[in-house]
Order: sequence, then C-alpha cells, then structure tokens
Amino acid sequence: MRFPVRSTLSLGTLVCGGLTVWAAATQFKAKQCLDGALHPAASSASITEQGCEMTTSSGSTVLVPISGPPFEAGVTSAFGFVVLGIAASVVFLRRARRPSR
Repeated sequence: MRFPVRSTLSLGTLVCGGLTVWAAATQFKAKQCLDGALHPAASSASITEQGCEMTTSSGSTVLVPISGPPFEAGVTSAFGFVVLGIAASVVFLRRARRPSR
C-alpha cells in the first residue's frame, strides 16, 4: 500500500491555512482592542491572559475575551502553509508531467 502523499500534503496545507486565518482574525481583534475600537468609551486598553481589558473614561474596567491561537502559532502556521503549499505544488507538477501508462 502506497502512502498518499498528495492528499496528505493538501490536507496539511489546508489545516495550516485555516490556522493562519484564525490567528490573523485574533490578531486583528487584539489590534482593535489596543486602538480602543472595541468599546466607545475606552480610554486605555491592555491585552492580558483573560482577553482585552479596557478602562473607560468613568474608571470602570471592561473585559472582552479574545479567543484564538497565540501569535507564535500564527507565524508557525503561515510558514507551514507556505512550505507545504510549495511541496504540494511540486508533487502535483511532477505527477502532471509524468507520462501516463
């Protein structure tokens, strides 16, 4: 039984791509937090383990949870997406150029 290289590379590329998109959405929400765009009365904001903690102009603290993979996982998955995508492309091109039997 042969190892299914093409389908494994394709699946790995899709998984890494999905994780990259999820991490990008998480980072975008964190940036919105630090810019004060998640709450209209935010005067200062910080990212903690619980999520985005914003202090309003009245002095109260608002917590907005940010769920998702950490920054390092996003960078690693983007790298994996590129590497596996190139490897999958090479395998598909070699298969397409091979004469049929």
